[in-house]
Amino acid sequence: MKKILLLLLIFVLVLPLVGQGDSLTTTKITSKHKHQIDLDVEFLGVDLSYKRFFSSKIGIGLNIGGLFKAKFGIKEASFGFSTFGVGEVYNLSLFADFNRYNKFHYTIGIKYSYFTNIDVNKGSFYGIEAGLFYSLRIVEFGIKPILGFFDDSGGFVPDKGIILGTSLLVIKIPLSMW
Repeated sequence: MKKILLLLLIFVLVLPLVGQGDSLTTTKITSKHKHQIDLDVEFLGVDLSYKRFFSSKIGIGLNIGGLFKAKFGIKEASFGFSTFGVGEVYNLSLFADFNRYNKFHYTIGIKYSYFTNIDVNKGSFYGIEAGLFYSLRIVEFGIKPILGFFDDSGGFVPDKGIILGTSLLVIKIPLSMW
């Protein structure tokens, strides 16, 4: 019985001294910074965004990006509904940024992009882009749905219409905060 009490006493006294404790807790980024630059990595493309926060939860920003960012969805054109897959060569957007919830973050804004696809059609898109992101420590994972108008009159099959689409996974990586 004395051995059991001695072992319990050792565990009670020694474990808090050598135990791990709270050393793995993550430090949340506080909203003391007013400016932030992010790198958004998407399938086959990247964006660079600048955000200016006006409060701890709300900010506005500018996003510039390109390469061949893949977007998928449906479009309504003169010949009916069809699916599409395009690559954004470059894009520019102005957005509002909301950090309303602890782990979730969302954006909404206006966007213009120049795109191309496999059929060598080239055109432009202008409309609304939203973003929904989940924060995992510092990096955020999410999607960016789009809704707007397209004009690919520069291709082999000229057309205009409405488009509803989305990106695949978007990974937001903060580069600088001040």
